[in-house]
Amino acid sequence: MNARNWHTWISIILMIPLFIVGTTAIFIAHEHELRTEEVAINARWIPGMRVGKQEPIEIKDWLFSSRLGDLAATKYGIYRMGEPAVRLTDFPASEFRQLLEDKQGSFWAVGKMGVWRQYLGAEAKLIKAGDFHAIEELPDAVALFEKKTGIWRASYDGTQWTQDIPMAAGLLAIPIEDKPYNLKKLMMDLHTGKALLGKSAEWIWIDLLGVVLASLCLTGGYMWWKTRKFTT
Repeated sequence: MNARNWHTWISIILMIPLFIVGTTAIFIAHEHELRTEEVAINARWIPGMRVGKQEPIEIKDWLFSSRLGDLAATKYGIYRMGEPAVRLTDFPASEFRQLLEDKQGSFWAVGKMGVWRQYLGAEAKLIKAGDFHAIEELPDAVALFEKKTGIWRASYDGTQWTQDIPMAAGLLAIPIEDKPYNLKKLMMDLHTGKALLGKSAEWIWIDLLGVVLASLCLTGGYMWWKTRKFTT
């Protein structure tokens, strides 16, 4: 078997894995815009996702002795701790990072999909979308941190939102020392395009290579099929 045949057969064998890598990279780069976390999928038919191969729980935050019980925020929703633990179905099965019960009787939960609020047993509602990481009660409001837009102040009823400019300025004034940069980090930043285009534009790199990779797989498979068709 000559080099051309080796190249052809290796390309055919790896066509499906490379196509999966190319297309999924685009979905990962635009997960917030496409809202992929809200689309429920039954993936038990995939070999690596079958029943019995369970991912360990990862607790992001907990809240003890709240009016809803002892709670834990996880990657897959909010759970009331006990035997067994029960997921609170008023909140989506999404990643929550921090919980808060304020002095007005509201229960807050922040995470990857936004800010959720439940008041005295009423229906839980999404009051602000975004990628939120932290929440803290202030004397007259609630302070929250969103990944892209910064620090916000919200009224206790969740209807009034203002950006906290003074607090944001204080955070920006904190000096940040350069962290040690290693080969592992460099390889990851080259892979995602961050090292070449920066964090804000790395999606261009991912989209471009993802489309090219998926296109090469499809056109390569088509040309192989066409060649086999005319030679048989």
